Amino acid sequence: MITPQAGGGARSAGLEGRRPGIRRRAVVTRGWTVLILAVLAARLGWIQVVSGPRLAAAGRLERTRTQVLRAPRGEILARNGQVLAVSVPAADVTVDPTLVRHPHAEAAALARVLTPPAATIEHTLAGRGQYAVVQRNITTAQAAAIAHLHLPGVYTHTTAIRRYPAGFFMGSLLGFTNATGGVAGLELSYQKQLAGHNGYRIAQVDPFGQRIPGTRATTVPARPGLNLRLTVYPGLQAALERHLQ
Repeated sequence: MITPQAGGGARSAGLEGRRPGIRRRAVVTRGWTVLILAVLAARLGWIQVVSGPRLAAAGRLERTRTQVLRAPRGEILARNGQVLAVSVPAADVTVDPTLVRHPHAEAAALARVLTPPAATIEHTLAGRGQYAVVQRNITTAQAAAIAHLHLPGVYTHTTAIRRYPAGFFMGSLLGFTNATGGVAGLELSYQKQLAGHNGYRIAQVDPFGQRIPGTRATTVPARPGLNLRLTVYPGLQAALERHLQ
């Protein structure tokens, strides 16, 4: 009877001796927990209240894309209304290789619509960088077919091809154009009037270039170029060119 009582008293005394240490550790643990939570709360408050507007603006800027809306170039007409120069709608196909998930499969799908072979397209899709041209000056029907495929990282951009229905007729007088506008002849002399003014569309898009639902877009429409009607008689001009040749 005496021995158990003595042993129990010793254990009680040991527990009593350890309790101050346990309490100190508990206090220290609570103190560190409160301190960490306070630091996290302060950091969260700084991000939301102080840095919030700046971060939100940076996010909008990163998501915002400006798309140029090309102005249709004016036609050049002869005295009798015959069309000598006209712009035909077309499109360019580009890719962001960083967004392409399956280059081989996407290349096979594009090869069924575009001119380059699948191997060439796959090499472009699997390239480095964030921009590459797959094919330029495709038809609007081809562009619609590509858009219907919904391939990640592949985009079509509206453009136009300058056509001269009469071929080389009045070629030295009409001149020609390139990607920047008129280069020679009347195409260059009346560049400002023929070119018109491009518009633009500003919208917020996701990483795949699709507009984010619920966001607002700003569109300024393009102003088409003016038509240029000449005083030239096509028949007389054709006869003159034959004699000069």
